[in-house]
Amino acid sequence: MLKVGKHIRDAWIQRSHIAGQTLRDQWMQLVIHPLSMRNKTTSSNAFLLVIDALDECDDDANISTVLSLLARVGDLVNVRVRVLITSRRETQIRNGFHDIEATIHHEFVLHHIPPEVSDRDILVFLKYHLQAIARRRDLPNTWPGENTLALMVKHAERLFIWAETARRFISDGKSQKFTRQRLALLLDRSKSDLVGPEVELDKIYTTVLTSSLPTDVVEGEREEACNDLRLILGGIVILFTTVSIHTLSILLALPENEVFQSIAELHSILDIPQNPTHHLRLHHDSFRNFLLSEKRCQEPGLRVDEKQAHMALTNNCIQIMSSVLREDIFNLSAAGILVTDLSNDYIQQYLAPEAQYSCLYWASHCARSEQQLTDDNAVHEFLRKHILHWIEAMSWMGKTSEAIQVLSSLEAMTKVLSFAPIWDFVMISTGPLG
Repeated sequence: MLKVGKHIRDAWIQRSHIAGQTLRDQWMQLVIHPLSMRNKTTSSNAFLLVIDALDECDDDANISTVLSLLARVGDLVNVRVRVLITSRRETQIRNGFHDIEATIHHEFVLHHIPPEVSDRDILVFLKYHLQAIARRRDLPNTWPGENTLALMVKHAERLFIWAETARRFISDGKSQKFTRQRLALLLDRSKSDLVGPEVELDKIYTTVLTSSLPTDVVEGEREEACNDLRLILGGIVILFTTVSIHTLSILLALPENEVFQSIAELHSILDIPQNPTHHLRLHHDSFRNFLLSEKRCQEPGLRVDEKQAHMALTNNCIQIMSSVLREDIFNLSAAGILVTDLSNDYIQQYLAPEAQYSCLYWASHCARSEQQLTDDNAVHEFLRKHILHWIEAMSWMGKTSEAIQVLSSLEAMTKVLSFAPIWDFVMISTGPLG
């Protein structure tokens, strides 16, 4: 390795203006040529080339060039070079890899690592560094204790940046007393919104979101794009289960292509599948907490009002159900058919995923929205026209117990509001179930 370093140094000295040359010339002079020189004196060598945070390259064209050059290291004879690249899954990065032959690269997605593996690594990291802090601050050898370490690992949520920022935060305590206080502050969720590792995460999330918005647009279009992004992300973070992009677009009453385009640059925070029928997922729940927190999300245009988002989804769910629910929705006029006789595929022919989601969760969204139940509002109209159709659909989906829980929650809501019309209506309509 020392000889390779000498060759690189010599190339730099001989070409003082190499920093101003093209990436291709730099690659040939500083990488390929030195490795080739090594090749002449040694029959077999192996090297690992590490490129960290490729996504931070300012020029998208340079990213494509770098990837195309790296893909050619296999052309070297008698020198084995492996390249390790770390990056967020931004569009330009993914496009660059699509242009590289699949047999010569392997994509390793960090968030697909089993949770227990990440948790163990973070535990080792925290234990090592906190013991070092304990020695510097004359704390007991057992500090902070296995239970505290386990709690920190849980708070980290598989994020090494949380663990590293926590380490720096605790280490900055200037005395034994302040070191203990800082650790306690980190473990207090009610205060950690203001100081601590989440601050670093918030910066990352804000940067990713604002960077995804278009810049080369006329006045007003960026604000509109921001509003669309907030609506879509709000829907994602308040859903009670994961759904596909196709289903999400229907639940939000937005064109599917608009949803996809809005989140296309957000692979850093969303697990976006290539197949639009596969489920969309958050990488970490910390993003949900960030987006819904007025303290943490400092961009008003991006922050999601949780109650308004739930209210919007309530209304959309009701519209979806009202458009599909009817008597004998599965066309099962014959008596004696059991729920177990129906396959999921058969049910889905009549109740698409967005309709099933709406049936299951509309009332939960309604409760979280804290909207007032009034006579002739959307909820009342839906119950008046479709409550029996909804109960029938829920029963065929095998969700009768969930339907009863929904009715109980509506009962509680109307009791609190002392609103007789809905209360009496629910009691009369559900009477036969008893």
